[in-house]
Amino acid sequence: MNGLTNGSGQNPFEEFMRSMDHFFQEKPVKGFLQSIDELFASAFPFESFPVEIDETDEHFVVAAKIPNVKKDQIEIDIFQQYITITVMYKATEKEENTENHSVFQKNGFKRLSRTISLPQPFDEQKVRAHYDKGVLKITVQKDKKRKLQIE
Repeated sequence: MNGLTNGSGQNPFEEFMRSMDHFFQEKPVKGFLQSIDELFASAFPFESFPVEIDETDEHFVVAAKIPNVKKDQIEIDIFQQYITITVMYKATEKEENTENHSVFQKNGFKRLSRTISLPQPFDEQKVRAHYDKGVLKITVQKDKKRKLQIE
């Protein structure tokens, strides 16, 4: 017998975990958690956003489809050969009941992020971004390659 059992022969940690599972499955906690899940599911219809990368001789073009977002909700970070696009969504759902003179309001926040790795480092000063009609385009100018002479 190890020191991790109680008088009934069960591990106290297992009992604690069973109690926690039971707690989260009972009302009102279960209903509260479901309402939060429903808010996020209805306010934010997708869990990520699609990204395409095209390459030309002179540029990499990263295109991200991010509909129903304002420009100030998008953040772009660049470091070495990585571009990280972060989108912050905010949603408010409000229900008014004039009969009871009550107002019910739910606020939600969701942050989605994608990191794109390009095949080579780039000059951060030569990166441009443009957002129009739900599409973010980031253009990265490639550094000129130089051939090394062998001595």
